[in-house]
Amino acid sequence: MMMLPVMQIDGNRAHVYKTVAVMTSVNIGCDFMNGYALHLGLTGMALATTVSHYAALIAALLHFVHPNCMLKLKASAI
Repeated sequence: MMMLPVMQIDGNRAHVYKTVAVMTSVNIGCDFMNGYALHLGLTGMALATTVSHYAALIAALLHFVHPNCMLKLKASAI
């Protein structure tokens, strides 16, 4: 995740840990679901990793819309 150092610079180290915890737990959950229910093999593991990275991206983006964040992410700036 490229945004994690930016979140640390912004002073919210706890949200970095939460983002990594979300990514890890989603990846483990999807891996178990793949192994026991879907049986997709290596393709399922790759999909689980992809889904976990998108979940971490969403969790990281939530940091930048928080009112206490110094670096703001606004839709009007895009």
